[in-house]
Amino acid sequence: MIWNNVYEKGLVDVMHDHKDNPKFKGQNGWNRDGWNSITTKFNEKFPLAHFSKQQLQEKERELKGHYKAIRDSRKESGVGWNDTLCMVLPEPEVWPRLIRAHLKVSKFRNIPFPLFYSLEGLYEGQPLTRWPVSPQPKQARLDELHGGVVFTLLVEVSVHFCSYSMSGD
Repeated sequence: MIWNNVYEKGLVDVMHDHKDNPKFKGQNGWNRDGWNSITTKFNEKFPLAHFSKQQLQEKERELKGHYKAIRDSRKESGVGWNDTLCMVLPEPEVWPRLIRAHLKVSKFRNIPFPLFYSLEGLYEGQPLTRWPVSPQPKQARLDELHGGVVFTLLVEVSVHFCSYSMSGD
Protein backbone atom coordinates (compact mmCIF):
# COMPACT_ATOMS: atom_id res chain seq x y z
CA MET A 1 0.00 0.00 0.00
CA ILE A 2 1.14 3.54 -0.70
CA TRP A 3 0.87 6.35 1.83
CA ASN A 4 -1.40 9.29 1.07
CA ASN A 5 -2.67 12.33 2.99
CA VAL A 6 -5.71 10.46 4.30
CA TYR A 7 -3.60 7.65 5.73
CA GLU A 8 -1.10 10.10 7.23
CA LYS A 9 -3.86 12.08 8.94
CA GLY A 10 -5.46 8.81 10.07
CA LEU A 11 -2.20 7.68 11.66
CA VAL A 12 -1.83 10.99 13.50
CA ASP A 13 -5.45 10.80 14.69
CA VAL A 14 -4.93 7.26 16.02
CA MET A 15 -1.74 8.35 17.79
CA HIS A 16 -3.68 11.23 19.38
CA ASP A 17 -6.22 8.71 20.64
CA HIS A 18 -3.37 6.87 22.39
CA LYS A 19 -1.19 9.75 23.57
CA ASP A 20 -2.66 10.24 27.05
CA ASN A 21 -2.64 6.56 28.01
CA PRO A 22 0.53 5.86 30.03
CA LYS A 23 0.11 2.15 29.29
CA PHE A 24 1.18 2.87 25.69
CA LYS A 25 4.07 5.26 26.32
CA GLY A 26 7.69 4.55 27.13
CA GLN A 27 10.44 6.92 28.14
CA ASN A 28 11.15 7.94 24.54
CA GLY A 29 7.79 7.50 22.82
CA TRP A 30 5.44 4.64 22.16
CA ASN A 31 6.17 1.26 23.72
CA ARG A 32 5.49 -2.15 22.13
CA ASP A 33 1.90 -2.29 23.45
CA GLY A 34 1.31 1.22 22.15
CA TRP A 35 2.55 0.39 18.66
CA ASN A 36 0.56 -2.86 18.60
CA SER A 37 -2.60 -0.99 19.57
CA ILE A 38 -1.92 1.86 17.11
CA THR A 39 -1.38 -0.69 14.33
CA THR A 40 -4.59 -2.55 15.17
CA LYS A 41 -6.69 0.63 15.41
CA PHE A 42 -5.20 2.11 12.23
CA ASN A 43 -5.90 -1.04 10.22
CA GLU A 44 -9.43 -1.22 11.64
CA LYS A 45 -9.97 2.37 10.50
CA PHE A 46 -8.47 1.62 7.06
CA PRO A 47 -9.18 -2.08 6.41
CA LEU A 48 -7.78 -2.00 2.87
CA ALA A 49 -4.45 -0.47 3.93
CA HIS A 50 -2.84 -3.44 5.72
CA PHE A 51 0.15 -1.44 7.00
CA SER A 52 2.56 -3.27 9.30
CA LYS A 53 3.73 -1.95 12.64
CA GLN A 54 7.14 -1.25 11.07
CA GLN A 55 5.56 0.77 8.25
CA LEU A 56 3.59 2.86 10.76
CA GLN A 57 6.72 3.41 12.86
CA GLU A 58 8.69 4.53 9.80
CA LYS A 59 5.92 6.94 8.76
CA GLU A 60 5.72 8.35 12.28
CA ARG A 61 9.50 8.99 12.27
CA GLU A 62 9.19 10.68 8.87
CA LEU A 63 6.29 12.90 10.00
CA LYS A 64 8.12 13.79 13.22
CA GLY A 65 11.20 14.80 11.22
CA HIS A 66 9.09 16.98 8.93
CA TYR A 67 7.33 18.55 11.91
CA LYS A 68 10.63 19.38 13.64
CA ALA A 69 12.14 20.84 10.46
CA ILE A 70 9.14 23.14 9.97
CA ARG A 71 8.91 24.02 13.66
CA ASP A 72 12.58 24.98 13.76
CA SER A 73 12.39 26.78 10.39
CA ARG A 74 9.59 29.00 11.65
CA LYS A 75 11.97 30.32 14.33
CA GLU A 76 14.49 31.53 11.75
CA SER A 77 14.79 35.18 10.78
CA GLY A 78 13.09 36.04 7.49
CA VAL A 79 10.66 33.11 7.62
CA GLY A 80 6.92 33.71 7.59
CA TRP A 81 4.07 31.30 8.18
CA ASN A 82 0.77 31.03 6.33
CA ASP A 83 -1.66 29.74 8.93
CA THR A 84 -4.37 28.99 6.38
CA LEU A 85 -2.10 26.85 4.22
CA CYS A 86 0.09 25.57 7.09
CA MET A 87 3.08 26.56 5.00
CA VAL A 88 6.46 28.17 5.67
CA LEU A 89 7.00 31.30 3.60
CA PRO A 90 10.59 32.47 3.82
CA GLU A 91 11.92 35.40 1.87
CA PRO A 92 13.34 34.06 -1.44
CA GLU A 93 16.92 34.85 -0.43
CA VAL A 94 16.44 32.93 2.85
CA TRP A 95 15.65 29.54 1.23
CA PRO A 96 19.26 28.45 0.64
CA ARG A 97 20.24 29.17 4.26
CA LEU A 98 17.05 27.59 5.56
CA ILE A 99 17.55 24.38 3.58
CA ARG A 100 21.17 24.12 4.75
CA ALA A 101 20.02 24.45 8.36
CA HIS A 102 16.92 22.24 8.04
CA LEU A 103 17.31 19.90 5.06
CA LYS A 104 13.88 18.27 5.45
CA VAL A 105 12.11 21.61 5.01
CA SER A 106 13.12 21.62 1.32
CA LYS A 107 10.24 19.22 0.61
CA PHE A 108 7.83 21.96 1.70
CA ARG A 109 9.19 24.72 -0.48
CA ASN A 110 5.99 24.83 -2.55
CA ILE A 111 3.59 22.61 -0.64
CA PRO A 112 1.81 22.93 2.72
CA PHE A 113 2.19 20.67 5.74
CA PRO A 114 -1.41 20.41 6.96
CA LEU A 115 -0.55 18.07 9.84
CA PHE A 116 1.64 20.67 11.56
CA TYR A 117 -0.76 21.67 14.35
CA SER A 118 -1.87 18.12 15.00
CA LEU A 119 1.75 16.98 15.31
CA GLU A 120 2.51 19.98 17.52
CA GLY A 121 -0.18 18.78 19.91
CA LEU A 122 1.23 15.27 19.79
CA TYR A 123 4.92 16.09 20.27
CA GLU A 124 4.84 19.27 22.32
CA GLY A 125 2.26 18.01 24.79
CA GLN A 126 -0.12 20.91 24.29
CA PRO A 127 -3.86 20.34 24.53
CA LEU A 128 -5.46 19.81 21.16
CA THR A 129 -8.73 21.35 20.09
CA ARG A 130 -10.34 21.14 16.70
CA TRP A 131 -11.44 24.23 14.87
CA PRO A 132 -15.00 24.26 13.63
CA VAL A 133 -14.99 22.80 10.15
CA SER A 134 -15.85 25.37 7.51
CA PRO A 135 -18.00 23.97 4.71
CA GLN A 136 -16.74 26.67 2.33
CA PRO A 137 -13.18 26.54 1.04
CA LYS A 138 -11.13 29.64 1.71
CA GLN A 139 -8.79 31.29 -0.75
CA ALA A 140 -5.22 31.99 0.20
CA ARG A 141 -2.86 34.08 -1.86
CA LEU A 142 0.68 32.86 -2.32
CA ASP A 143 3.19 35.13 -4.03
CA GLU A 144 6.45 33.65 -5.20
CA LEU A 145 9.40 35.26 -6.89
CA HIS A 146 10.89 33.45 -9.91
CA GLY A 147 13.62 35.11 -11.92
CA GLY A 148 12.57 38.61 -10.89
CA VAL A 149 8.90 38.00 -11.74
CA VAL A 150 6.27 37.65 -9.02
CA PHE A 151 3.75 34.90 -9.68
CA THR A 152 0.54 34.96 -7.69
CA LEU A 153 -1.21 31.70 -6.99
CA LEU A 154 -4.70 31.61 -5.51
CA VAL A 155 -5.24 28.38 -3.67
CA GLU A 156 -8.53 27.06 -2.33
CA VAL A 157 -8.06 25.23 0.91
CA SER A 158 -10.60 23.72 3.29
CA VAL A 159 -10.11 24.72 6.88
CA HIS A 160 -10.78 21.18 8.10
CA PHE A 161 -7.64 19.89 6.37
CA CYS A 162 -5.49 22.01 8.68
CA SER A 163 -8.06 21.67 11.41
CA TYR A 164 -6.10 21.73 14.61
CA SER A 165 -5.19 24.56 16.92
CA MET A 166 -3.51 24.68 20.29
CA SER A 167 -5.31 25.98 23.33
CA GLY A 168 -3.37 27.14 26.33
CA ASP A 169 -4.64 27.45 29.86
